[in-house]
Amino acid sequence: MKPKIAVYVGTGSSHSWLWFVDVFEKYSFYDLIFINEYGIQQYQHVNCDALVVSGGDTFSIAESLGSQGANSLHHFVNQGGVYIGSCAGAYLPMKSSKPHLNLFNFVGIKIANLSKFLPEAKQMQHKFYACYGCDYIFHPVREEIRLKNHNKSLLPEDSLFAPLYGGPSMIPSLNCETIASYDSFTTKTAFLVEKELAEKTLYQKAAIIKSSYGKGLFYLFGPHLEHPKFPKANQLLIETLNPIKSQNIDQNQISSSAGSSTNKNLIHQLKREISNSRIIAVGLETSPQYWLIGHKAYEPAKIRVYLESIWKRLNNLAKQSFLLIDSREEKELSLYSKKITQELKILKKNINNSDESFSIATAIFSKLKIMNQIFFNVYFRTLNLNHNNSINSEAGEEIESIQ
Repeated sequence: MKPKIAVYVGTGSSHSWLWFVDVFEKYSFYDLIFINEYGIQQYQHVNCDALVVSGGDTFSIAESLGSQGANSLHHFVNQGGVYIGSCAGAYLPMKSSKPHLNLFNFVGIKIANLSKFLPEAKQMQHKFYACYGCDYIFHPVREEIRLKNHNKSLLPEDSLFAPLYGGPSMIPSLNCETIASYDSFTTKTAFLVEKELAEKTLYQKAAIIKSSYGKGLFYLFGPHLEHPKFPKANQLLIETLNPIKSQNIDQNQISSSAGSSTNKNLIHQLKREISNSRIIAVGLETSPQYWLIGHKAYEPAKIRVYLESIWKRLNNLAKQSFLLIDSREEKELSLYSKKITQELKILKKNINNSDESFSIATAIFSKLKIMNQIFFNVYFRTLNLNHNNSINSEAGEEIESIQ
């Protein structure tokens, strides 16, 4: 049985958790749940095998989780759980003396892209750095980079490619295993600093590490192995999960109280509202506007990423024999989809009139995240149950044919 995986979608997370969703679905990992900071704070009560924390704003994640979340993470991994952190999620458990981050001192890592003096940015000033106390974490390059593979048992290739969007360059302690290191740049690499400094900061530094913690493991990814356009990187990600044997016994499945016609009405409404939202979002993407929410810059194009992730799955959801959804989820999906369409209209008007747009944009991204969390909990709960029912049915037919 494949492991049960929890994906963090709470405060500080960015859209990159949706890349994990794409990869997991592609490899038929359907036993997924999507949790926010409150879910992690109660994590010792959640029956899961692995926790995934994606890119975003590390400082916001740490602050929202707080000491209770840190204690839950300690308990989860120490008792045998697997933590997978990508980009911001990789920074989170590293040794730090900075407020909030100092609650998560789980892995002995030094950050190679940390400096007391901020180097000159060649481009993308708003994505180039983040303050780290009195120091700076700077991002030397973005986009595709070549990695040297040090663990042939996970992936037989000598090298692989993955995109870098602000993830760490790591100098691990002795109790960490370097699975892959930064090796070289490609023609698609975008330099944010001088090439010589980028080479010094990244070359031969750890890009992917594995660290034991109690009975469990931490996997930290600097690059985004989950990006759907990098299949070899996806394969390496999946190989870190394949050895995990699910301890999940109770599926905690929700009986559907809604009839098939109600479910069809809900899907029809979601199609209508998300279609309308997509149209408005496309019109916003020509704007040079961006919003700095916490330490993370959000462009209008990010809005459609959330919308498309639901849109492309609605037909598949409609094909399922039934939806595993409760009345609260049904009501909230209806409410959030309508509200997002309304607020996108306001956002478009404000941008066109050069009015203040930060507050409405912040509210929209918050609602998008919540709507996607609810949708994906329903979607994968439904897929997982139907998938298991199909397997059980096929097994029953095979037994009958043998008899």
